[in-house]
Amino acid sequence: MIFDPAVDTEEEVLAIRTRAKELLTEGATTISWNSEGTSVNKTITMPIKQVMEETLLFLRKVDPDTYGKSIKRTVPRYTS
Repeated sequence: MIFDPAVDTEEEVLAIRTRAKELLTEGATTISWNSEGTSVNKTITMPIKQVMEETLLFLRKVDPDTYGKSIKRTVPRYTS
């Protein structure tokens, strides 16, 4: 997960998610943003789909009652 609850706030992540959604509806394929916490400065460029997935993972981690619990899926292993 690229967002850290110790550094990033729910409000910051929601703002990033809102911007990603706007760019997605405009047809953009990547997003860039800066996040400055108390001790961390990061600049990230990534596909918008991944931004949406990462923000949802963060939101589910910090507030599962509002955003739903994280879903962990397992992939069956096939042996030959």
